Amino acid sequence: MNTFPDSRRRSLCAAGLALTLLSPITTSVAVAEEGADDALTNRYDPLFGEARATVGADTTSTAPTFDDTTTDQLDDAPAPENTTFTLGEGAPQSARIDATTGAVTYTATHDDAGKVISVPVTVTYSDTSTDEGAVYFVVADPHGGTAKKYTVNYTTTHSHAGEKAVSEAPTFDDTTTEAVETLPAPEGARFKLSRKARNAEIDAATGVVTFTAPESDANTTVNIPVVVFYPDESHAHADAPFEVFHHDHGHDGEEPEPGNPAPNPFGSSGGSGTAILGAGALVAFVAGIMHFFRTHPLTIPGLSLPW
Repeated sequence: MNTFPDSRRRSLCAAGLALTLLSPITTSVAVAEEGADDALTNRYDPLFGEARATVGADTTSTAPTFDDTTTDQLDDAPAPENTTFTLGEGAPQSARIDATTGAVTYTATHDDAGKVISVPVTVTYSDTSTDEGAVYFVVADPHGGTAKKYTVNYTTTHSHAGEKAVSEAPTFDDTTTEAVETLPAPEGARFKLSRKARNAEIDAATGVVTFTAPESDANTTVNIPVVVFYPDESHAHADAPFEVFHHDHGHDGEEPEPGNPAPNPFGSSGGSGTAILGAGALVAFVAGIMHFFRTHPLTIPGLSLPW
């Protein structure tokens, strides 16, 4: 009996069974490799913006947006669902982050003035894939920029104790030139009084200072401290000087000359002028009597008169 055909059939069946068993494994591997390419970190690009910060103040950035790389346009979409955010390695101690939105809050120090501070952020997607990025804080220099370019000058204002005095608007000198200018305030400048100012008010738009000096400030120069704020978040300090005089004094501080009082009749008390006038009248009276007797001699028996 020839068994060759049966043996061949059994070999073919075994090969077919082996292929059938191996087929799902091959498909599964292909899916796994395709799934690796579909990780959310490969699909999305987080976009972190900049934030302008000032020294000593909390500044919060906007939440990052996400671009879907499978489309042709640049998207401005919110974070994919179930995405979380944490600060990255090396983040500044004063930085903190909202784990849900990705908004970063940072408090700049004096050492940060004029610098750009980078705060690293780690994005974790729902499939546990991650992205790295950074939020940049541009820290304004409070004494740089416009404040460094200009010098603020107030002229001295003469005032009297108890009376309201108004200064002229300040002028500005551009320190980048050799000439000393009297320029108007740079556009957007705003004026405030320092906390140390007293008995004074200021026009926020023009810088004109109004000051009412108490009597205790008489014969002194009072400097009203002013702070000028510029649009670039820099600021400068200046003094508005007020020279204060007594209410009834001139600008030289001398007593005014007293007026001459009306003369009093003969010898009335009240002043040296009236006393001299009274003495003169008495001499004139005596002289008149003597003249009378010279012109009208009298004869008295037994008495010899000098005239």
